[in-house]
Amino acid sequence: MALAAEENPPELLAPLDDPMVVNRLWCVVQTRARREKALAWCLARMGIPYFLPMVRTRTVSRNEVANPMFRGILFATYDPHDETLDRIRATHHQSGYLFTRNQPRLRQELAMLAHGCITTRSLREEPRHFRVGDSVRVFQGPMKGLEGRVAQPGDSDQPRLYVDLPLIGTLVSVVIDPRIVQSL
Repeated sequence: MALAAEENPPELLAPLDDPMVVNRLWCVVQTRARREKALAWCLARMGIPYFLPMVRTRTVSRNEVANPMFRGILFATYDPHDETLDRIRATHHQSGYLFTRNQPRLRQELAMLAHGCITTRSLREEPRHFRVGDSVRVFQGPMKGLEGRVAQPGDSDQPRLYVDLPLIGTLVSVVIDPRIVQSL
């Protein structure tokens, strides 16, 4: 059962420029299946800064729900000199970690996600139609300039496109409005 949008954990526990966050490292926390929000609630209670980008959609019954933008992924801060990672592991919602040496790039990409909300109301074109494997480039929004391949086309009821994009050092399947994507 999906939570109503207002029942979800906050997407960002602390602003990215908060001193509590700036002095810590970021990692990608891989979650167990469909445990992103549960882990976010646990981290919020523990006071561990995290970022869980969400995509808001409407259900068939017209309720607004928010789902994680990246399935099985949540971004969290940690200090290599304390027990933060052990505390995250103790929640039993986590299945692994991805660490990066390129913290400035990860922070930049997280800032793009945090500050670049895509609003489909500003888009005037009708959705484009793509096939699996089509090479595409995002031309608007927080992921502007990224290139990837269509993993799954959307349906006519809900205009969305699943695109594999190179983010955080790996290919990540992202749900994108097809009106901000162009074929290559």
